[in-house]
Amino acid sequence: MFNIAESNDNILQQFGLTHSTSDIFLANHRHNPFVHVDIERFHNRRKIGIGNFGTVYHAKLDGHRDVAIKTLNNGYSTNDLNNPSIINGLLNEANIMAQLNHPNLLSMIGVTIVRGALGIVTDYMWNGSLKDYFRTYKSIFQQANITEVNQCLNQFARQIHNAMVYLEQNFIIHRDLAARNCLLDAYGQIKVADFGFTKFTKNGIYTGNHQTICAIRWTAPEALSLQLYSPKSDVWSYGIVLWEIYTLGQNPYGDMSERRVQYCVEQLPIEQILLEPYFGSTNIYHNLILRCLRKDLESRPFFCQLQPYVDMFLT
Repeated sequence: MFNIAESNDNILQQFGLTHSTSDIFLANHRHNPFVHVDIERFHNRRKIGIGNFGTVYHAKLDGHRDVAIKTLNNGYSTNDLNNPSIINGLLNEANIMAQLNHPNLLSMIGVTIVRGALGIVTDYMWNGSLKDYFRTYKSIFQQANITEVNQCLNQFARQIHNAMVYLEQNFIIHRDLAARNCLLDAYGQIKVADFGFTKFTKNGIYTGNHQTICAIRWTAPEALSLQLYSPKSDVWSYGIVLWEIYTLGQNPYGDMSERRVQYCVEQLPIEQILLEPYFGSTNIYHNLILRCLRKDLESRPFFCQLQPYVDMFLT
């Protein structure tokens, strides 16, 4: 690796990688510069996932380190820098990941250029997302000792909380927290990922627009109605993630349409539409999940205010 300013200047500067959206946060993280990883250092590259806008590869870095490379699909590269929902999303993700430093957040090794397209390089997460993990091992969890299962699930929940406390302390709003965006490494450690919608803020509040709403099933009422995002909207999403964890990956609100979900979230008591999961304790449901899912913004806690309940119930 080498400093981004020392190679591929023209391409990388076109992607705006020398600019951070948070001068305050960047000033405290000058020791984490962007680095460029030459594409020739990757071996055995193979495609492992394709989305609407991006492709993910698994490769060996320098022949021994397993990494993932997230790139834009063909058609979204240096020749198309005016698509805010695509290009800026990946740029935003790279800017943020380069400045994060927490064991439960997916960190960026560097950036690379794959056939003219920007790629974000991270460590490869062998167990995939929590959503995929539960899909694979659900039957094993269901047959295992419930005390041991709950201990495992509690650790997942606690690690995600740890990551979100760090973001909150640094005035960062994730805006897309969900089980599908929480990855598991080979040792079962959680890494919160997918920072394409994440925002740095100066006062902990971000106002979006109707086009910026992410996934309705995980979105807080004030974000749905007013496009108002804050650490407390992330707390709401965390409550939904907790429900996902203790139901072993069930879809929040079942087979309801998104329009129906939004109506129910705004009009009905949350305990009527998200019932207590089988796993986890009643205390977790009432003192953590429902506390996170308080519709009144003032009474919903910050992540730091959840700490006593996390310490008490997620052991």
